[in-house]
Amino acid sequence: MGVVFLCRNKLGRRRVIKSFWESIEGSEDEVFYEASVMSEIAGEYIPEPLTFGYLDKAKKEKAYLVTEYIAGVMDAETWLRKKGGLSLNDGLKVGLQIAKGLVMRQRNGLKGV
Repeated sequence: MGVVFLCRNKLGRRRVIKSFWESIEGSEDEVFYEASVMSEIAGEYIPEPLTFGYLDKAKKEKAYLVTEYIAGVMDAETWLRKKGGLSLNDGLKVGLQIAKGLVMRQRNGLKGV
C-alpha cells in the first residue's frame, strides 16, 4: 500500500510517483518487481516505469517508483461510472496486458496478484 502523486519534472512533463507506506522486505528484485513487469508490458493503459529506488538507500526504506503519466486513464470504478463498460476491443487490449503481467509473474515463481 502507498500513495501516488501526479507531479511535473524539471522539463514540465507529468510524472507519477508511487511511494510505499511501509518498508517492503526482500531483495531489490522482489521489492521493485512491479517496475520490472511494467517495463515488459507498458502500453496504452500501463505506464512505462522511469526510475525506482529507496529514499533511504542505506536502510533500504521508503521505496518509490516513478512512471510516465498516461493522460485520460482512470481507475476501473471511475471508468464504469463515467463511461460504462469497455468496448470489446478496449477490453481485449486491457485483458492482454493483464495476462502478460500474470504470465511474467508465474514465470518468476511469484504468487498472488
